[in-house]
Amino acid sequence: MRKIILIVLLIFLTGERFAQIKISLEKIPKPYYSKPKINHENLDKVEEENYKALIKTAKIKRPDKSPVKEIIKKKEIVKNNKELDYVIKSKAKKYNIDYKLIRAIISHESRWDKYALGKSKDKGLMQVMSYNMTKKEQEDPYSFENNIEVGTRYLRSCFSKFVDLKTSVSCYNRGRNGKYNPAYVNAIMKHYKP
Repeated sequence: MRKIILIVLLIFLTGERFAQIKISLEKIPKPYYSKPKINHENLDKVEEENYKALIKTAKIKRPDKSPVKEIIKKKEIVKNNKELDYVIKSKAKKYNIDYKLIRAIISHESRWDKYALGKSKDKGLMQVMSYNMTKKEQEDPYSFENNIEVGTRYLRSCFSKFVDLKTSVSCYNRGRNGKYNPAYVNAIMKHYKP
């Protein structure tokens, strides 16, 4: 029934042009609430066919493939890097935050992996989100300078809202309006020795 409605709607909207386009209705993806039966061995092929069907019918462009897949494969542990230490100390001084606290957050968030990528698309050493970055910082979110700048600036904004160390650290994890997260705070405090 949905297929018939879709065809009638497309004929009505596109007129004669639709009659000239041949569409394979089997390739049109089902709504998000249905559970299609997919053989996991050919999952990439099924997704590619669904995109092609969507592009034909709805005339939408496929989103750009970001280099995230390549970055995920990279792993660069930078714990004893002199350049990183210099950047951490300069950003700590700029935002008036103890550099040992920044090191503790890096140690917990990314385990010193420069190219760490979290489940929520948080990036780099301090696991910063793109919406906290300026356009210039988004160009290279994995660089020491940009990543530490964004993370330390955000941590300073947490300290501005909550004066208490533990609440501010929890704010860094959950956001300014998030609930207090004792597990995260305890994990950071294990790494932080003032």
